[in-house]
Amino acid sequence: MDPLAPFDRQEHCWCGSGKTYRLCHKQLSKAQSVPGEPVPADNEGKLFLSPKVSMDRALIPKLFPAGTPLRLPPENLSPTPTRYSALDEGLSTFKSDEAPLSPQDAGGHRVFLLERLAELPETDEAVHPEIAESIVHTSLLAWQTAQSLAKLEPKPTVLWNEDLDPLVFISRTILLSDHVLTPDRLITLVANAATSREIAKTARAELQYRHLSESGRILMVPSGLGRFLNDEMLQESTRRDLSNARLVDFVASQLVVEGPTARDALFIRAIDDVAKNPFMWFHGRIQKPEDDAEDGRFSTRFLGDYDAQYDYSAWIAQCTREAVSRYVQRTTERLGVSELIGAEYVATTPFEARLLRHRSPDANAGIGSASVWAEIPTLTDLHSRDLAKLLDNDEAVEDFRERIRLAMATSSEFLGQIQAVQSAAAGIESAAKKLERNMKTNRVYSGILPALAGGLGVVIGSTAGPLGTAGALLAGAAGLTPYFGTRKTQMREAPYLFLTAQRRKRKRR
Repeated sequence: MDPLAPFDRQEHCWCGSGKTYRLCHKQLSKAQSVPGEPVPADNEGKLFLSPKVSMDRALIPKLFPAGTPLRLPPENLSPTPTRYSALDEGLSTFKSDEAPLSPQDAGGHRVFLLERLAELPETDEAVHPEIAESIVHTSLLAWQTAQSLAKLEPKPTVLWNEDLDPLVFISRTILLSDHVLTPDRLITLVANAATSREIAKTARAELQYRHLSESGRILMVPSGLGRFLNDEMLQESTRRDLSNARLVDFVASQLVVEGPTARDALFIRAIDDVAKNPFMWFHGRIQKPEDDAEDGRFSTRFLGDYDAQYDYSAWIAQCTREAVSRYVQRTTERLGVSELIGAEYVATTPFEARLLRHRSPDANAGIGSASVWAEIPTLTDLHSRDLAKLLDNDEAVEDFRERIRLAMATSSEFLGQIQAVQSAAAGIESAAKKLERNMKTNRVYSGILPALAGGLGVVIGSTAGPLGTAGALLAGAAGLTPYFGTRKTQMREAPYLFLTAQRRKRKRR
Protein backbone atom coordinates (compact mmCIF):
# COMPACT_ATOMS: atom_id res chain seq x y z
CA MET A 1 0.00 0.00 0.00
CA ASP A 2 1.44 3.35 -1.05
CA PRO A 3 0.26 6.09 1.36
CA LEU A 4 1.55 8.80 -0.97
CA ALA A 5 -0.76 7.82 -3.82
CA PRO A 6 -4.57 8.10 -4.07
CA PHE A 7 -6.41 5.01 -2.92
CA ASP A 8 -8.70 2.97 -5.12
CA ARG A 9 -12.30 3.00 -3.94
CA GLN A 10 -12.51 -0.79 -3.75
CA GLU A 11 -9.23 -1.60 -2.00
CA HIS A 12 -9.10 -2.26 1.72
CA CYS A 13 -8.97 0.91 3.76
CA TRP A 14 -5.57 1.87 5.12
CA CYS A 15 -6.89 2.08 8.70
CA GLY A 16 -7.26 -1.70 9.03
CA SER A 17 -11.02 -1.67 9.58
CA GLY A 18 -11.51 -4.43 6.99
CA LYS A 19 -13.92 -2.24 5.02
CA THR A 20 -13.27 -0.99 1.54
CA TYR A 21 -11.88 2.51 1.25
CA ARG A 22 -15.16 3.63 -0.35
CA LEU A 23 -17.15 2.61 2.72
CA CYS A 24 -14.62 3.84 5.26
CA HIS A 25 -12.30 6.86 5.13
CA LYS A 26 -13.40 7.88 1.65
CA GLN A 27 -16.69 8.97 3.20
CA LEU A 28 -14.80 11.33 5.49
CA SER A 29 -13.21 13.15 2.57
CA LYS A 30 -16.29 15.34 2.32
CA ALA A 31 -18.41 17.25 4.83
CA GLN A 32 -20.94 15.11 6.67
CA SER A 33 -23.59 17.84 6.81
CA VAL A 34 -24.54 21.15 5.22
CA PRO A 35 -24.50 24.48 7.09
CA GLY A 36 -27.40 24.87 9.46
CA GLU A 37 -28.73 21.34 8.96
CA PRO A 38 -31.09 20.38 11.83
CA VAL A 39 -29.64 18.15 14.53
CA PRO A 40 -31.25 15.17 16.30
CA ALA A 41 -33.06 15.76 19.56
CA ASP A 42 -30.75 16.10 22.55
CA ASN A 43 -30.99 13.68 25.43
CA GLU A 44 -29.99 13.77 29.07
CA GLY A 45 -26.40 12.80 28.41
CA LYS A 46 -25.64 14.27 24.99
CA LEU A 47 -25.91 17.58 23.24
CA PHE A 48 -25.83 17.35 19.43
CA LEU A 49 -23.60 19.84 17.61
CA SER A 50 -24.18 18.41 14.13
CA PRO A 51 -26.22 15.50 12.75
CA LYS A 52 -23.34 13.09 13.51
CA VAL A 53 -21.40 14.79 16.32
CA SER A 54 -22.55 15.06 19.92
CA MET A 55 -20.93 16.22 23.13
CA ASP A 56 -21.24 15.00 26.68
CA ARG A 57 -23.26 17.58 28.57
CA ALA A 58 -20.95 17.25 31.56
CA LEU A 59 -18.11 18.71 29.47
CA ILE A 60 -19.90 21.94 28.62
CA PRO A 61 -19.12 23.76 31.91
CA LYS A 62 -15.45 22.79 31.54
CA LEU A 63 -15.27 24.09 27.97
CA PHE A 64 -17.21 27.28 28.53
CA PRO A 65 -16.83 28.55 32.09
CA ALA A 66 -18.69 31.70 33.00
CA GLY A 67 -17.17 34.84 31.52
CA THR A 68 -15.07 33.01 28.91
CA PRO A 69 -13.30 35.75 26.92
CA LEU A 70 -13.82 35.93 23.18
CA ARG A 71 -10.71 34.75 21.33
CA LEU A 72 -10.52 34.80 17.56
CA PRO A 73 -8.10 32.55 15.69
CA PRO A 74 -4.93 34.36 14.57
CA GLU A 75 -4.92 36.33 11.34
CA ASN A 76 -1.61 34.84 10.22
CA LEU A 77 -0.16 31.36 10.31
CA SER A 78 1.61 30.92 13.61
CA PRO A 79 2.18 28.12 16.13
CA THR A 80 -0.31 27.81 18.94
CA PRO A 81 1.27 28.26 22.39
CA THR A 82 1.20 24.84 24.02
CA ARG A 83 -0.48 24.58 27.38
CA TYR A 84 1.47 22.38 29.74
CA SER A 85 0.22 20.97 32.98
CA ALA A 86 1.89 21.62 36.29
CA LEU A 87 2.82 17.95 36.23
CA ASP A 88 4.82 18.37 32.99
CA GLU A 89 6.74 21.24 34.54
CA GLY A 90 7.37 19.21 37.67
CA LEU A 91 8.59 16.20 35.69
CA SER A 92 11.13 18.35 33.86
CA THR A 93 13.00 19.00 37.11
CA PHE A 94 13.31 15.32 37.98
CA LYS A 95 16.86 14.04 38.27
CA SER A 96 18.05 10.63 39.30
CA ASP A 97 21.51 9.35 40.13
CA GLU A 98 20.40 5.77 39.61
CA ALA A 99 21.22 3.91 36.41
CA PRO A 100 18.29 3.57 33.98
CA LEU A 101 16.36 0.33 34.16
CA SER A 102 16.57 -2.18 31.35
CA PRO A 103 13.49 -2.24 29.08
CA GLN A 104 12.49 -5.58 30.62
CA ASP A 105 12.73 -4.24 34.17
CA ALA A 106 10.89 -1.04 33.27
CA GLY A 107 8.15 -3.09 31.61
CA GLY A 108 7.87 -5.46 34.55
CA HIS A 109 7.64 -2.51 36.92
CA ARG A 110 4.78 -1.07 34.88
CA VAL A 111 2.87 -4.36 34.68
CA PHE A 112 3.09 -4.68 38.46
CA LEU A 113 1.60 -1.18 38.79
CA LEU A 114 -1.12 -1.91 36.21
CA GLU A 115 -2.27 -4.94 38.16
CA ARG A 116 -2.75 -2.74 41.23
CA LEU A 117 -4.50 0.00 39.28
CA ALA A 118 -6.88 -2.44 37.60
CA GLU A 119 -8.28 -3.28 41.04
CA LEU A 120 -9.10 0.32 41.97
CA PRO A 121 -12.72 0.91 43.00
CA GLU A 122 -15.17 1.99 40.31
CA THR A 123 -15.84 5.41 41.79
CA ASP A 124 -15.76 8.99 40.56
CA GLU A 125 -13.36 10.06 43.27
CA ALA A 126 -9.78 11.09 42.64
CA VAL A 127 -7.12 8.47 43.24
CA HIS A 128 -5.01 8.58 46.37
CA PRO A 129 -1.91 10.81 46.02
CA GLU A 130 0.31 7.80 46.70
CA ILE A 131 -1.15 6.01 43.66
CA ALA A 132 -0.72 9.10 41.48
CA GLU A 133 2.89 9.33 42.64
CA SER A 134 3.47 5.68 41.68
CA ILE A 135 2.13 6.36 38.17
CA VAL A 136 4.40 9.39 37.79
CA HIS A 137 7.44 7.49 39.07
CA THR A 138 6.84 4.56 36.71
CA SER A 139 6.46 6.90 33.74
CA LEU A 140 9.72 8.66 34.59
CA LEU A 141 11.53 5.33 34.80
CA ALA A 142 10.28 4.50 31.30
CA TRP A 143 11.45 7.91 30.06
CA GLN A 144 14.95 7.33 31.41
CA THR A 145 15.03 3.86 29.90
CA ALA A 146 13.89 5.16 26.50
CA GLN A 147 16.61 7.80 26.44
CA SER A 148 19.25 5.25 27.43
CA LEU A 149 18.43 3.07 24.41
CA ALA A 150 19.91 5.66 22.04
CA LYS A 151 23.29 5.29 23.77
CA LEU A 152 23.56 1.53 23.29
CA GLU A 153 25.97 -0.02 20.81
CA PRO A 154 24.86 -1.42 18.49
CA LYS A 155 21.92 0.96 18.56
CA PRO A 156 18.57 -0.85 18.69
CA THR A 157 15.71 0.02 16.36
CA VAL A 158 13.35 2.21 18.38
CA LEU A 159 10.12 3.50 16.81
CA TRP A 160 7.75 6.22 18.06
CA ASN A 161 4.09 6.75 17.18
CA GLU A 162 1.14 8.45 18.90
CA ASP A 163 -1.85 7.13 16.95
CA LEU A 164 -1.68 3.36 16.67
CA ASP A 165 -2.50 0.76 19.27
CA PRO A 166 0.92 -0.59 20.42
CA LEU A 167 0.08 -4.18 19.46
CA VAL A 168 -0.98 -3.10 15.97
CA PHE A 169 2.10 -0.88 15.73
CA ILE A 170 4.49 -3.78 16.39
CA SER A 171 2.74 -6.12 13.96
CA ARG A 172 2.53 -3.46 11.24
CA THR A 173 6.24 -2.73 11.52
CA ILE A 174 6.68 -6.47 10.88
CA LEU A 175 8.97 -7.23 13.80
CA LEU A 176 11.66 -4.79 12.63
CA SER A 177 11.52 -2.77 15.84
CA ASP A 178 13.40 -3.77 18.97
CA HIS A 179 11.22 -1.39 20.98
CA VAL A 180 8.16 0.73 20.25
CA LEU A 181 7.39 3.85 22.25
CA THR A 182 3.88 5.22 22.70
CA PRO A 183 2.40 7.98 24.89
CA ASP A 184 1.66 7.13 28.50
CA ARG A 185 -2.12 7.54 28.84
CA LEU A 186 -2.04 7.03 32.59
CA ILE A 187 0.12 10.04 33.33
CA THR A 188 -2.16 12.14 31.12
CA LEU A 189 -5.09 11.03 33.26
CA VAL A 190 -3.20 11.96 36.42
CA ALA A 191 -2.42 15.41 34.99
CA ASN A 192 -6.13 15.90 34.28
CA ALA A 193 -7.19 14.74 37.77
CA ALA A 194 -8.99 11.68 36.39
CA THR A 195 -11.22 9.54 38.55
CA SER A 196 -10.46 6.15 40.01
CA ARG A 197 -12.87 4.60 37.50
CA GLU A 198 -11.06 6.11 34.50
CA ILE A 199 -7.62 5.03 35.68
CA ALA A 200 -8.78 1.48 36.44
CA LYS A 201 -10.38 1.19 33.00
CA THR A 202 -7.21 2.40 31.26
CA ALA A 203 -5.03 0.04 33.30
CA ARG A 204 -7.19 -2.97 32.41
CA ALA A 205 -7.02 -2.06 28.73
CA GLU A 206 -3.23 -1.74 28.86
CA LEU A 207 -2.80 -5.11 30.55
CA GLN A 208 -3.58 -6.78 27.24
CA TYR A 209 0.00 -5.81 26.26
CA ARG A 210 1.52 -7.23 29.43
CA HIS A 211 3.63 -9.86 27.64
CA LEU A 212 5.13 -7.26 25.32
CA SER A 213 5.69 -4.87 28.22
CA GLU A 214 7.39 -7.52 30.33
CA SER A 215 9.71 -8.39 27.44
CA GLY A 216 10.61 -4.70 27.06
CA ARG A 217 9.15 -4.40 23.56
CA ILE A 218 6.65 -1.68 24.52
CA LEU A 219 7.53 1.38 26.59
CA MET A 220 4.93 3.99 27.56
CA VAL A 221 6.60 7.38 27.90
CA PRO A 222 5.31 10.83 28.99
CA SER A 223 5.08 12.66 25.66
CA GLY A 224 4.06 15.89 27.40
CA LEU A 225 7.44 15.95 29.12
CA GLY A 226 9.18 15.66 25.76
CA ARG A 227 7.22 18.60 24.40
CA PHE A 228 7.89 20.72 27.48
CA LEU A 229 11.64 20.10 27.37
CA ASN A 230 11.76 20.98 23.68
CA ASP A 231 9.16 23.76 23.68
CA GLU A 232 11.26 26.65 22.37
CA MET A 233 12.83 24.55 19.65
CA LEU A 234 9.43 23.14 18.63
CA GLN A 235 7.88 26.61 18.39
CA GLU A 236 10.74 27.84 16.21
CA SER A 237 10.64 24.72 14.05
CA THR A 238 6.88 25.15 13.57
CA ARG A 239 7.35 28.78 12.48
CA ARG A 240 9.91 27.62 9.94
CA ASP A 241 7.56 24.94 8.62
CA LEU A 242 4.68 27.42 8.37
CA SER A 243 6.83 29.64 6.17
CA ASN A 244 7.10 26.74 3.71
CA ALA A 245 4.45 27.69 1.12
CA ARG A 246 4.55 24.25 -0.50
CA LEU A 247 3.79 22.55 2.80
CA VAL A 248 1.07 25.02 3.82
CA ASP A 249 -0.68 24.78 0.45
CA PHE A 250 -0.67 20.99 0.66
CA VAL A 251 -2.19 20.90 4.15
CA ALA A 252 -4.84 23.46 3.19
CA SER A 253 -5.79 21.36 0.15
CA GLN A 254 -6.38 18.33 2.38
CA LEU A 255 -8.82 19.94 4.80
CA VAL A 256 -12.52 19.13 4.94
CA VAL A 257 -14.57 21.92 6.50
CA GLU A 258 -17.97 21.07 7.95
CA GLY A 259 -20.26 23.77 9.25
CA PRO A 260 -21.29 26.11 10.60
CA THR A 261 -23.71 23.61 12.06
CA ALA A 262 -27.09 24.30 13.60
CA ARG A 263 -25.27 25.28 16.79
CA ASP A 264 -22.60 27.52 15.28
CA ALA A 265 -19.90 24.84 15.45
CA LEU A 266 -17.20 24.23 12.86
CA PHE A 267 -15.35 20.93 12.34
CA ILE A 268 -12.18 20.64 10.30
CA ARG A 269 -10.46 17.35 9.57
CA ALA A 270 -7.75 16.26 7.17
CA ILE A 271 -8.38 13.65 4.49
CA ASP A 272 -6.98 10.22 5.41
CA ASP A 273 -6.09 11.21 8.94
CA VAL A 274 -7.24 9.85 12.30
CA ALA A 275 -10.87 10.88 11.94
CA LYS A 276 -11.91 10.49 15.56
CA ASN A 277 -10.25 13.78 16.48
CA PRO A 278 -11.34 16.54 14.09
CA PHE A 279 -10.52 20.05 15.20
CA MET A 280 -13.55 21.91 16.50
CA TRP A 281 -14.43 25.59 16.91
CA PHE A 282 -17.46 27.40 18.29
CA HIS A 283 -18.51 30.76 16.96
CA GLY A 284 -18.33 33.25 19.81
CA ARG A 285 -20.65 36.23 19.99
CA ILE A 286 -20.61 39.06 22.44
CA GLN A 287 -23.21 38.57 25.13
CA LYS A 288 -24.43 41.97 26.29
CA PRO A 289 -24.65 42.38 30.06
CA GLU A 290 -27.96 42.73 31.81
CA ASP A 291 -28.92 46.25 32.75
CA ASP A 292 -28.62 45.39 36.41
CA ALA A 293 -25.29 43.58 36.07
CA GLU A 294 -22.97 44.70 38.84
CA ASP A 295 -19.65 44.56 36.98
CA GLY A 296 -20.98 45.43 33.52
CA ARG A 297 -18.50 43.10 31.80
CA PHE A 298 -19.18 41.55 28.43
CA SER A 299 -18.91 37.78 28.09
CA THR A 300 -18.86 35.37 25.17
CA ARG A 301 -21.93 33.41 24.15
CA PHE A 302 -21.18 30.02 22.61
CA LEU A 303 -23.41 27.34 21.07
CA GLY A 304 -25.65 29.92 19.48
CA ASP A 305 -28.11 28.96 16.75
CA TYR A 306 -27.09 29.11 13.10
CA ASP A 307 -27.99 32.42 11.48
CA ALA A 308 -28.48 32.15 7.72
CA GLN A 309 -28.18 35.94 7.40
CA TYR A 310 -24.80 36.12 9.08
CA ASP A 311 -21.58 36.04 7.02
CA TYR A 312 -19.36 33.35 8.56
CA SER A 313 -16.74 33.43 5.78
CA ALA A 314 -14.14 35.49 7.67
CA TRP A 315 -14.46 33.23 10.73
CA ILE A 316 -14.22 30.07 8.60
CA ALA A 317 -11.10 31.41 6.87
CA GLN A 318 -9.48 32.18 10.22
CA CYS A 319 -10.34 28.74 11.60
CA THR A 320 -8.96 27.09 8.47
CA ARG A 321 -5.66 28.93 8.88
CA GLU A 322 -5.50 27.82 12.49
CA ALA A 323 -6.24 24.22 11.45
CA VAL A 324 -3.32 24.33 9.00
CA SER A 325 -1.09 25.60 11.81
CA ARG A 326 -2.27 22.92 14.20
CA TYR A 327 -1.69 20.05 11.79
CA VAL A 328 1.80 21.28 10.94
CA GLN A 329 2.58 21.89 14.61
CA ARG A 330 1.30 18.46 15.62
CA THR A 331 3.69 16.70 13.25
CA THR A 332 6.58 18.99 14.17
CA GLU A 333 6.07 18.24 17.86
CA ARG A 334 5.96 14.51 17.23
CA LEU A 335 9.21 14.69 15.30
CA GLY A 336 10.74 16.76 18.10
CA VAL A 337 9.79 14.24 20.78
CA SER A 338 11.15 11.35 18.70
CA GLU A 339 14.44 13.20 18.24
CA LEU A 340 14.71 13.89 21.97
CA ILE A 341 14.34 10.22 22.87
CA GLY A 342 16.42 8.99 19.94
CA ALA A 343 13.63 7.14 18.14
CA GLU A 344 12.44 7.05 14.54
CA TYR A 345 9.04 8.67 14.14
CA VAL A 346 6.70 6.56 12.03
CA ALA A 347 3.72 8.18 10.35
CA THR A 348 0.83 5.71 10.32
CA THR A 349 -1.79 7.78 8.50
CA PRO A 350 -1.56 8.63 4.79
CA PHE A 351 -2.14 12.31 5.55
CA GLU A 352 0.86 12.54 7.84
CA ALA A 353 3.04 10.46 5.51
CA ARG A 354 2.21 12.90 2.70
CA LEU A 355 2.78 15.88 4.98
CA LEU A 356 6.25 14.60 5.87
CA ARG A 357 7.05 14.12 2.19
CA HIS A 358 6.05 17.73 1.41
CA ARG A 359 7.98 18.91 4.46
CA SER A 360 11.20 17.21 3.37
CA PRO A 361 10.91 15.91 -0.22
CA ASP A 362 14.48 14.59 -0.29
CA ALA A 363 14.45 12.90 3.11
CA ASN A 364 14.86 9.13 3.10
CA ALA A 365 12.20 7.17 4.94
CA GLY A 366 13.42 5.05 7.82
CA ILE A 367 13.05 1.31 8.09
CA GLY A 368 9.89 1.67 10.17
CA SER A 369 8.21 4.13 7.80
CA ALA A 370 8.51 1.82 4.82
CA SER A 371 7.65 -1.38 6.67
CA VAL A 372 4.50 -0.01 8.32
CA TRP A 373 2.81 0.26 4.90
CA ALA A 374 3.81 -3.19 3.70
CA GLU A 375 0.83 -5.54 3.84
CA ILE A 376 1.94 -8.71 5.62
CA PRO A 377 -1.27 -10.50 6.73
CA THR A 378 0.55 -13.31 8.52
CA LEU A 379 1.92 -10.97 11.19
CA THR A 380 -1.27 -9.01 11.88
CA ASP A 381 -3.99 -9.80 14.42
CA LEU A 382 -1.65 -11.76 16.65
CA HIS A 383 -2.25 -11.94 20.39
CA SER A 384 0.20 -10.09 22.65
CA ARG A 385 1.46 -13.38 24.10
CA ASP A 386 2.01 -14.89 20.65
CA LEU A 387 3.79 -11.82 19.36
CA ALA A 388 6.06 -11.75 22.41
CA LYS A 389 7.00 -15.42 21.89
CA LEU A 390 7.74 -14.78 18.24
CA LEU A 391 10.06 -11.91 19.13
CA ASP A 392 11.84 -14.02 21.74
CA ASN A 393 13.24 -16.21 18.95
CA ASP A 394 16.24 -13.91 18.54
CA GLU A 395 18.07 -15.82 15.81
CA ALA A 396 15.02 -16.18 13.56
CA VAL A 397 14.06 -12.54 14.11
CA GLU A 398 17.56 -11.38 13.21
CA ASP A 399 17.53 -13.53 10.07
CA PHE A 400 14.15 -12.03 9.13
CA ARG A 401 15.34 -8.47 9.73
CA GLU A 402 18.50 -9.01 7.70
CA ARG A 403 16.49 -10.29 4.74
CA ILE A 404 14.12 -7.31 4.93
CA ARG A 405 16.97 -4.81 5.20
CA LEU A 406 18.71 -6.32 2.19
CA ALA A 407 15.47 -6.11 0.23
CA MET A 408 14.96 -2.45 1.18
CA ALA A 409 18.51 -1.61 0.14
CA THR A 410 17.62 -2.43 -3.46
CA SER A 411 15.57 0.76 -3.78
CA SER A 412 15.92 4.35 -2.61
CA GLU A 413 12.31 5.23 -3.45
CA PHE A 414 9.66 4.99 -0.74
CA LEU A 415 7.23 2.94 -2.86
CA GLY A 416 10.08 0.75 -4.08
CA GLN A 417 11.06 0.00 -0.49
CA ILE A 418 7.47 -0.91 0.41
CA GLN A 419 7.24 -3.24 -2.56
CA ALA A 420 10.63 -4.75 -1.73
CA VAL A 421 9.47 -5.48 1.83
CA GLN A 422 6.27 -7.10 0.57
CA SER A 423 8.16 -9.16 -2.00
CA ALA A 424 10.73 -10.34 0.56
CA ALA A 425 7.99 -11.19 3.07
CA ALA A 426 6.04 -13.08 0.41
CA GLY A 427 9.15 -15.12 -0.33
CA ILE A 428 9.65 -15.88 3.37
CA GLU A 429 5.98 -16.80 3.72
CA SER A 430 6.24 -19.16 0.75
CA ALA A 431 9.32 -20.71 2.32
CA ALA A 432 7.33 -21.15 5.54
CA LYS A 433 4.79 -23.32 3.72
CA LYS A 434 7.58 -25.48 2.32
CA LEU A 435 9.15 -25.60 5.76
CA GLU A 436 5.91 -26.89 7.26
CA ARG A 437 5.76 -29.69 4.69
CA ASN A 438 9.41 -30.55 5.24
CA MET A 439 9.00 -30.58 9.01
CA LYS A 440 6.07 -32.98 8.72
CA THR A 441 8.09 -35.26 6.45
CA ASN A 442 11.15 -35.07 8.69
CA ARG A 443 9.02 -35.79 11.72
CA VAL A 444 7.89 -39.06 10.14
CA TYR A 445 11.09 -40.26 8.50
CA SER A 446 13.71 -38.70 10.76
CA GLY A 447 11.82 -38.65 14.04
CA ILE A 448 8.98 -41.11 14.46
CA LEU A 449 10.43 -44.03 12.47
CA PRO A 450 13.88 -43.89 14.14
CA ALA A 451 12.15 -43.61 17.51
CA LEU A 452 10.01 -46.69 16.77
CA ALA A 453 13.04 -48.55 15.52
CA GLY A 454 14.95 -47.54 18.62
CA GLY A 455 12.10 -48.70 20.84
CA LEU A 456 11.98 -52.03 19.05
CA GLY A 457 15.76 -52.28 19.40
CA VAL A 458 15.48 -51.73 23.15
CA VAL A 459 12.92 -54.53 23.42
CA ILE A 460 15.09 -56.91 21.42
CA GLY A 461 18.28 -55.74 23.10
CA SER A 462 16.81 -56.36 26.54
CA THR A 463 16.90 -60.09 25.77
CA ALA A 464 20.68 -59.80 25.52
CA GLY A 465 21.00 -58.18 28.92
CA PRO A 466 22.07 -54.69 30.05
CA LEU A 467 24.72 -54.30 27.37
CA GLY A 468 22.23 -55.05 24.62
CA THR A 469 19.75 -52.51 26.03
CA ALA A 470 22.43 -49.82 26.30
CA GLY A 471 23.55 -50.47 22.75
CA ALA A 472 20.00 -50.20 21.44
CA LEU A 473 19.47 -46.90 23.29
CA LEU A 474 22.67 -45.45 21.88
CA ALA A 475 21.71 -46.54 18.38
CA GLY A 476 18.26 -44.97 18.76
CA ALA A 477 19.75 -41.71 20.03
CA ALA A 478 22.19 -41.65 17.12
CA GLY A 479 19.29 -42.11 14.72
CA LEU A 480 17.35 -39.19 16.25
CA THR A 481 20.29 -36.77 16.47
CA PRO A 482 20.09 -35.61 12.82
CA TYR A 483 16.36 -34.91 13.26
CA PHE A 484 16.87 -32.66 16.28
CA GLY A 485 19.83 -30.94 14.62
CA THR A 486 17.82 -30.18 11.49
CA ARG A 487 14.87 -28.92 13.53
CA LYS A 488 17.10 -26.60 15.56
CA THR A 489 18.55 -25.15 12.36
CA GLN A 490 15.08 -24.60 10.91
CA MET A 491 13.93 -22.75 14.04
CA ARG A 492 16.73 -20.22 13.57
CA GLU A 493 15.54 -19.11 10.13
CA ALA A 494 13.02 -16.42 9.20
CA PRO A 495 10.39 -18.77 7.67
CA TYR A 496 9.95 -20.36 11.08
CA LEU A 497 8.51 -17.06 12.38
CA PHE A 498 5.78 -17.12 9.75
CA LEU A 499 5.12 -20.78 10.38
CA THR A 500 4.73 -20.12 14.11
CA ALA A 501 2.45 -17.13 13.48
CA GLN A 502 0.22 -19.17 11.16
CA ARG A 503 -0.01 -21.99 13.70
CA ARG A 504 -0.99 -19.65 16.51
CA LYS A 505 -3.64 -18.00 14.36
CA ARG A 506 -5.13 -21.37 13.46
CA LYS A 507 -5.06 -22.41 17.11
CA ARG A 508 -6.90 -19.27 18.27
CA ARG A 509 -9.57 -19.66 15.62
